[in-house]
Amino acid sequence: MSSATNPRRLLTQLTLASITEYAERRQRLPGFDWSRVTEDDRKALLEAFDGLHGEPRNALVAELVEADFMATEVGFRALVGEAKVHGIDLPAEFTADQGLHDRALLTLARHHDTFWASATRYAVADSLSEGRSWRKRKGVAVAVPRITTEELEALRKDISVCYREEGRGEFCEVEHALREGTQHYFFVTLSDYPRNTGIFDTRTGRLRRTIRHLRGDPCLRGRRAYRHHRHPCPWRCQGPGRHHGTVQLLRAAPGPAA
Repeated sequence: MSSATNPRRLLTQLTLASITEYAERRQRLPGFDWSRVTEDDRKALLEAFDGLHGEPRNALVAELVEADFMATEVGFRALVGEAKVHGIDLPAEFTADQGLHDRALLTLARHHDTFWASATRYAVADSLSEGRSWRKRKGVAVAVPRITTEELEALRKDISVCYREEGRGEFCEVEHALREGTQHYFFVTLSDYPRNTGIFDTRTGRLRRTIRHLRGDPCLRGRRAYRHHRHPCPWRCQGPGRHHGTVQLLRAAPGPAA
């Protein structure tokens, strides 16, 4: 997600109807008197937002940041695709005058538990594939991807070993997903270098020190990715210095076994 997202700005730029529906469906700002807010006067809304603390504030901010990330052509295309998988005609839910930010926020509110999480993942992959962080390998024979538990575990270990040469990658998770029934995605999350860092305890508001294995999260925009293909060849890494970031994504088209 974009680190430049300003939640207060979004609360003033999104239409009041969208914010109200989102807040009521997701139970954000419970008890707030929406009659105090108009399209041109959001002062009461911003005061209510500033008055939030701890988990209620974190939950609201996190969802606004996600909606901001998905408010692009790439993001909305991923939402539409995942909606179709569930038999939902997403574009039909919106009017022509509703912008991408309103559409993203309303989709989050209405379909959060249905396809929001998967769509955001695919939007991350799509955004990475259009940038310089994506390395495409051509000439790979079409084959049915091996997605058994044993194969995914072997893949997890191979990637972890590869990154251990750089002093990181101690922890690794590999998850498989089939997008719209046509493309196989492998989302791999790796731990980065352990660092001494400070984090705030949301219960006390106090800063405490801890050692953390910072993670590359496949649901964050801005992480760089290195693309690998396993099929039909074994996994191979190109050595230290050739890997950019900690998010790994693999996409292979399904087809008949070679």
